[in-house]
Amino acid sequence: SRLSAYDPDVVLSGELGTRTLQSSGWCRSQDRPLVIWATLSERTEQGRGRIRRLVRRRVLSRADAVIVNGESGARYIRGFGFPDARIHRVNQASPVSADDGGADGGPPVGSEAPADGAGDGAADVLEMVYVGRLVELKGLEPLIRDLRAWCDARERRVRLRVVGGGPLEGRLRSLPTGPYLDVVLEGSVPFAELGAHYRGADVAVLPTLADEWGLVVNEAMACGLPVLGSVHSQAVTELVEEGRTGWLYDPERPGRLAAALDRVAEAGRPGLQRLGRAARDRVAGLTTESMAGQLLETIHDVIAGRRRRS
Repeated sequence: SRLSAYDPDVVLSGELGTRTLQSSGWCRSQDRPLVIWATLSERTEQGRGRIRRLVRRRVLSRADAVIVNGESGARYIRGFGFPDARIHRVNQASPVSADDGGADGGPPVGSEAPADGAGDGAADVLEMVYVGRLVELKGLEPLIRDLRAWCDARERRVRLRVVGGGPLEGRLRSLPTGPYLDVVLEGSVPFAELGAHYRGADVAVLPTLADEWGLVVNEAMACGLPVLGSVHSQAVTELVEEGRTGWLYDPERPGRLAAALDRVAEAGRPGLQRLGRAARDRVAGLTTESMAGQLLETIHDVIAGRRRRS
């Protein structure tokens, strides 16, 4: 009834469930185009079940176009027989831009000057930062356990700053860290202060077990940080280039984090700064304005295609 009252030229639906099914019925009855914005990845959609897949196949059969975050989302949609020519890839963007140098507008990491607040000044301490919710899906507990083992085996000092809140905070505080790993839980902070936390690090880490995107990757790279990221984040697989803007690893495969950490350590300070500058350049054009422009272009193309066929 609301769609009938508004009478739109096109409907953009942000899910692949009941509301999109209702929207598709209205679009079909009114001969209006339906665009589905499917913010998902192959990993996040594992184990969804037969009923949900049947509903999604029906919904997709009525869609004029589908917008996805990246290639993993495109592969998932193609798995339903949806034509690739009608799948539009639009990477997600963060308000933190490369021009800002951080959420609070300070100088970016990756410049020749040392990062503000980078620990206690010890040159041998590798400063890492995690930003996000403290929930099991983010993979923080296995990260800390594996990171401790790596630090002990290499006798390498690492400080991991954890920015965010959530139900795992108590458990994370109780995890043993050993003599070489220091885990600092910063708690939740205002968005405007995130830039300072990114700039106080050498490397950003995202150990997620399933993320349809992961905007913290955008933010860290915009602040001039290379990213050590899980392949289960679509932002990592889309934006992080191995050895150039960061490093990729599979948190579910034993030894992969240790191997990636070895590559981080081998880079040294000059290498980390070089990767940080490349990371900042990689996301320089990925802004909320450019993202909005891509969405509008997709919608206009769909409307124009309908008019040509009528």
